[in-house]
Amino acid sequence: MEIKGGYAGRILRVNLSANEISHEGLDEKIAYNFIGGRGYAAWVLYNELDPKTDPLKEENEIIFMAGPFTGTDVPGSGRISISSKSPLTGTIFDSSMGGSFGAYLKAAGYDGLILSGSSEKPVYLFVDADHVDIKDASDLWGKSTADTEAELKRRHPGSSIAEIGPAGENCVYFANIMSEGRAAGRGGLGAVLGSKKVKALVVRGRGKVKIAYERTYMQLIKKINFLIRNHPVTGDKGSLALHGTAVLVHPIAMAGIMPVNNFEKRILAYDEVDGFSGETIKEKYFVHRRGCYKCPTACGRMIRVGGRVSKCPEYESIVMVGPNSGFFDFEREILPLCNLCDELGMDTISVGNALGFARNIGLIKNIEDAEKLVLDITYNRSPLSKGVRYASKIFGREKEAMVVKGLEMPAYNPAGVLGTALAYATSNRGACHLRAYMIAPEILHSPEFVDPSKENEKAELVVKLQDAFAVYDSLILCKYYSFALFTTLAYELDDVARLLSAITGWSFNNELLHEIGSRIYTIERMFNVNAGIAPVEDALPKKLGVDISRLLGEYYQLRGWV
Repeated sequence: MEIKGGYAGRILRVNLSANEISHEGLDEKIAYNFIGGRGYAAWVLYNELDPKTDPLKEENEIIFMAGPFTGTDVPGSGRISISSKSPLTGTIFDSSMGGSFGAYLKAAGYDGLILSGSSEKPVYLFVDADHVDIKDASDLWGKSTADTEAELKRRHPGSSIAEIGPAGENCVYFANIMSEGRAAGRGGLGAVLGSKKVKALVVRGRGKVKIAYERTYMQLIKKINFLIRNHPVTGDKGSLALHGTAVLVHPIAMAGIMPVNNFEKRILAYDEVDGFSGETIKEKYFVHRRGCYKCPTACGRMIRVGGRVSKCPEYESIVMVGPNSGFFDFEREILPLCNLCDELGMDTISVGNALGFARNIGLIKNIEDAEKLVLDITYNRSPLSKGVRYASKIFGREKEAMVVKGLEMPAYNPAGVLGTALAYATSNRGACHLRAYMIAPEILHSPEFVDPSKENEKAELVVKLQDAFAVYDSLILCKYYSFALFTTLAYELDDVARLLSAITGWSFNNELLHEIGSRIYTIERMFNVNAGIAPVEDALPKKLGVDISRLLGEYYQLRGWV
């Protein structure tokens, strides 16, 4: 099967233990059946990695994988998918990182980069097309993410950088990989890099992505850009462009599902949350929008608080280190905690869970306590460095651990939102809103309203959306665009299939892409089963009091997992 377009056709392998660098061709059959990004990486990990491998030992692999949309004119095509076995969950784990790193990797002439082994001293990887070098990073070890990125940009102009902070160096189980202020977050992929003594990856190149059918491609790009730019969520004047992801604050609070004090049963009032809403942030602090590579939506923003200009935290970060941790002051509590996490390279959702748990059991009482605990976590002075599940066992408070498969829950309380509850429970990487964003139909009425309290058809919707998003993560396409591209609860992939066909020269349609999405989801499940992750772990914390047993049975039937 000949590669006609969309792929660079090469994968770079680096064995840090042996100090070996090699190249291999992209496997066309794998690419056709798993697309790229998350899907291709899942196939590699399933076939190459012993699922019982200790995630922080040299035998583990970490894969930076682009997709056929990466580096093209498709909106937001700079994303990169990073996959490994997670130290936090023990599952296969992927994280999609915004920015431009993926486009730079493709321009360097690679679809993927596979790191194995571990270095004896701190290093960073420099990739400039065919020139690949493992460089000493001893002087960078200990530096913050921002300082590391600034220094490497100075040394290597025209590059894109992905780096870890002190949390990754110390193998904190929820350490991030950062790039341009964007994060590959959640399952501790930064810890995997840290265990290999890799401080950063630096990539640059001048290559362009070949397109199989240029004329059809340009017509479809024009159509998709029109749909995105004119949608009330993703458009130039849409809610994400105007207010960023914090536009969700009021709708989620009004729905009664915003986490507060470690997911206790409490509904927050308008005045309690307005100080950190997207509307208030725009009115009081807004400087300018910032977007990922070729993104027309530009949901990110820079803000000025107390004379300092910084990145505005996303909705998830605001809520989890905010009300879920018992903090409500945006200027004095929420923003400083979010900035601290970014500098240290640590996941804000997991940190928010850790702080909420710590407040519940009396470890912290105020912002000073919280900041100290964040530093203690970073430097392995707290059991929470290994996640809330581990710490809850140490403290004898397992009922307070709001986790699924070891992954801390995100900023939507699933109690009473049954599709979201099922999506959390069945996520292959643990409690995650991005495997199937059922908040869209259940709370935001997109693409149409689904009653959050009813079980009817929820299992089928979750399966369809999980499969569709597996495809998005493999192409790679930003999930925010799904607001503009999904028009029915069939979660159709017709336009995406046409575009993929035009780029690659291969033939795809909606049905085939959903089949591929299901294949990706199933191979991830197979890895987890072989790793010892049992079906009993498809469960929500008992504290929530949510019964999804019937939905789970229906879900397994639909997946063919019985």
